[in-house]
Amino acid sequence: MNNQADLEAIAYHEAGHVVATLALGHWFKDVRIRAKGGGRVLYHEEYWERIDRTSWAEEREILQRERLTIIYAGEVATAIHYDKPLEIPDDGAGSDWDKVGRLLLGHSADREGQDKHREAAIYEANALLGLHWEAVEAIAKALLEHKRLSYKQVKAIYDAAG
Repeated sequence: MNNQADLEAIAYHEAGHVVATLALGHWFKDVRIRAKGGGRVLYHEEYWERIDRTSWAEEREILQRERLTIIYAGEVATAIHYDKPLEIPDDGAGSDWDKVGRLLLGHSADREGQDKHREAAIYEANALLGLHWEAVEAIAKALLEHKRLSYKQVKAIYDAAG
């Protein structure tokens, strides 16, 4: 891939994360892409820390499931954009996959339970992005143009896309 193709893949990946974040009613600081070093959605540290501090088991389960969906949404968006099957590495390589591994272990210690949670999160990511695909495309294009978007900018694009 050349730099522009790499940047496009990164833009769609990050757009998938932020669209899932917004669709699930969560927030973030900003989203950035770079040809070297990939992309990143910056969340407020205290935002995800509240998952760990939540004592109500049902709320914690919901927040962990939503976080898992948000993480998978990056790869799902890239797969949809390029019309390719979703590829999930078994080795946990890459920061998104490291996060997924830790969250799955928090859900279930056995492989069957982890697979169930993984499949549910991928299904939900596909459903959310399918409903909001115009927003994914608009945000990816804006990221390619500006390289960094604030929450407010992303939310305006998301809302305009319907």
